Amino acid sequence: MDNDFINSATRLLVRDFDNLIRSRQDFFESRVVVDSFAAFRRTCATMPSIVGYVDGRIKNAPADRIAFSPEQLELMMLGMIARSSSTYGTIPGVVAHLALVGEHADAAILNENAKNETGDRIHTPHSTLLYDCFAVIGEALHIPVLTPARYHIMRLILLGRRRTATNLTGVDAIQIYLDNADLHAPNYDRNDIHIALHYANKYGPELIKLHSVVIKAETRLDERGDTVAERNPYDRGWLAIRCLELAMREASSVDEHETNRLSFIGAWGQVVEHLAPKLSSCQLERARAWTEAHNDEEAGQAVGWEGAAEEGHAEDARDQALKVMTKLLPETFGAALDEVTKLNELRLGFWDDMVMRLEAMESS
Repeated sequence: MDNDFINSATRLLVRDFDNLIRSRQDFFESRVVVDSFAAFRRTCATMPSIVGYVDGRIKNAPADRIAFSPEQLELMMLGMIARSSSTYGTIPGVVAHLALVGEHADAAILNENAKNETGDRIHTPHSTLLYDCFAVIGEALHIPVLTPARYHIMRLILLGRRRTATNLTGVDAIQIYLDNADLHAPNYDRNDIHIALHYANKYGPELIKLHSVVIKAETRLDERGDTVAERNPYDRGWLAIRCLELAMREASSVDEHETNRLSFIGAWGQVVEHLAPKLSSCQLERARAWTEAHNDEEAGQAVGWEGAAEEGHAEDARDQALKVMTKLLPETFGAALDEVTKLNELRLGFWDDMVMRLEAMESS
């Protein structure tokens, strides 16, 4: 039953891996594989709590009132950026990894998807659409606007406080810290640091944890700055984790509007439509662009996919993950499932924490 899963795309992902396990006796008889797959399957059946929260708030709001306070919208926009930014390197990273180990045809297929999301000289990247959406809403409702520079400076402030045990409380202190540590951030000025500091002070380090864990799991890079980890691109276990994580990410991002089974992206789309009376027609068009890019059926069908572009991305990523993981030993197969299950649980926990914060704002 599709209703047992987040959406049809996650059902297909679980179905294909179930068939793979049943087709190999060593997988089917391995307690490691069976237990790991059961835990993975459970996360594929758990809807992110932000979806129900948004839907409930909008349905129960009086017709003449916005369901969310400016402070709640600020937090939700930060959450959407933190959740999305943690995955922006996923497809290009898998493409590069496949190319490095000689899987050039498979890399080319996923690279087409990467171009769809990361854009080119003609097409606007999804990430730019996301930030522009929040710029429009922030300006209309007087909410401090996050940009790529401000979000990443916020992360660097929070990481720096943990790393150096200093407060990094002022704009000048942060500027000196970034310069002396020789740390990169997108082009910025003092006002960008000021707004980044607002978010860092208000929301704290928990909201950046997901991004850090995903970076380490996918790339084996460590933001602590004092770790040098050995990374072998021919290691099948590492490649399997990256491919399965991509498959899970793509599947869980598919929106099924006809059944109201939405991803966090679709949930934000509901917020945008709810805010439509507060926006001009031009602002509304810009605010809708990010969610519409994920649900572009014309773009998806133009390259032979059924449904929207995101569904096609999910299909390609699922096929690639199966191809890589079919070759694994049972222990490695189970370990890859365990790693991605932990990331799934972290994402679900991220939204649970977000909803708890949003609910606390209702009574404050």
